Amino acid sequence: FITDGSVTFTGMLLVLAGAVAWSIANVINKKIATKQVLAFLVWSSAFSPIPLFLLGWLVNGAGGYHELISHMDGRAVFSILFQVYPNTLFGYWVWNSLLKHYPVSTVAPLSLLVPVYGILGSAVIFGETITTMKMVALLLIVTGLAIGLYGQRIRRYLVKPGMT
Repeated sequence: FITDGSVTFTGMLLVLAGAVAWSIANVINKKIATKQVLAFLVWSSAFSPIPLFLLGWLVNGAGGYHELISHMDGRAVFSILFQVYPNTLFGYWVWNSLLKHYPVSTVAPLSLLVPVYGILGSAVIFGETITTMKMVALLLIVTGLAIGLYGQRIRRYLVKPGMT
């Protein structure tokens, strides 16, 4: 794995493509105004495994799938089930429910909390230490999010009518 902060051009393009796809999916979710958020999520997720399986096979061949089967144990099954149910279904159900009730411009900034929960989760679950730099990064993320979401309210509260 990479520890020096370097990045490949292809990797950067893939991350940007993922961000664009995420944005498009949020807009589509908002526009279709589904009544059954969980049912929509389950049905929309039902079609992704086949192309992802084929893409993995085209890129890496069958070796990865043989390795998967040979290393499958209880922890691997638990990990997969955790990713599918509480992580994906519950997480996207909450996300899509928020999109159903609030503007995309209000909900989308909340995705900035993903690294915050990732770092805090790794500290709680795995006992990783949170360095000073990580703490500063977390504070900057939360502060930026608070200003973005509540900046107008804070400004109205601090600046009384008639004051400039």
